[in-house]
Amino acid sequence: MIILEPYINERDVYSQVPSEHHWIFNKLELCRRLGYGPYGPVGTITPPGTYCVRPIVNTLGGARGGFRKVVMEKEGYIWEPVGHCYTPWNDGPRGFHEYVNDELWHSQLTTYVDDDGWETSTPQKTGPELPEPLCGISRYMLVETLGDMVIDVSPRHLIDEQHQDVIDDYQQFCSHKYEQDCSLLSDAAGISMRAVWNTDMNAYTIEERENAKPTT
Repeated sequence: MIILEPYINERDVYSQVPSEHHWIFNKLELCRRLGYGPYGPVGTITPPGTYCVRPIVNTLGGARGGFRKVVMEKEGYIWEPVGHCYTPWNDGPRGFHEYVNDELWHSQLTTYVDDDGWETSTPQKTGPELPEPLCGISRYMLVETLGDMVIDVSPRHLIDEQHQDVIDDYQQFCSHKYEQDCSLLSDAAGISMRAVWNTDMNAYTIEERENAKPTT
């Protein structure tokens, strides 16, 4: 089982994961093992449908390389950069779900995104079970979803302002304090945030905005 620090940066994960588990970073292999379809690399004949187009593998995180909704009204080709793929699109909310030893630990859904890219995320008291093909791989697992579909996986946890107290002392994140923090987060009305590239830190940081649009 993979055991990395739970709040490691995405760019540092791949090199520390055994090769037999590298498939979790491959969006095409993820679709195959989870039974989603149609899917394939761009530049191949694509059937009509609505797709999520993005890099097959993105080891830097932060939606590098793009994340686009593409509608194919008839069979044809999606002309995107080499190394991208198309996978099924789901119009449900975007979610981030954390698991510890295959059990759900924390879940949040993006309930609103404005024109400037600000996301309002609402913590949830419940979330999806970890799909069977992903079980037993990593002590810590982060799963991103669109609706009920898994779209991204990483053997770590989410780095954002909601978890800052936990990140500062992650060795005790299973303590009563963390459970209390999660309970408080679950009662939150909504948090508005966006990822911003910090050149000094050479990493994405999270900015929070006051007076977030109320969630529904």
